[in-house]
Amino acid sequence: MKQPINLAIQFYRLILLYNIAFTILGIFLGLFAVGHFNAGILLWGKLVGFGGALALYHYSASRSYFYFRNAGYAIKTIIRTAFAIDILLYILVTLILTWNHLF
Repeated sequence: MKQPINLAIQFYRLILLYNIAFTILGIFLGLFAVGHFNAGILLWGKLVGFGGALALYHYSASRSYFYFRNAGYAIKTIIRTAFAIDILLYILVTLILTWNHLF
């Protein structure tokens, strides 16, 4: 199970800039549109960012990413593991941003 996680982390590094951009966009949309941090808007931003990165991957998959296809694991498994990493980061960011409201 260690190898798919390593592959997912390598895959996630490729789409990390998209996820960071949409995470920041979700935070600012929540702060400016609602006036306070909203975890739902941040989740929407994370889902759109991850979906956009996957759309970019799907568009360019025939010309690149042979490393992931030839690794011996299904690309869906790698994508699911990368999505799990993204959701764990979402939970971490949400807990950090709402820490002062919890206690």
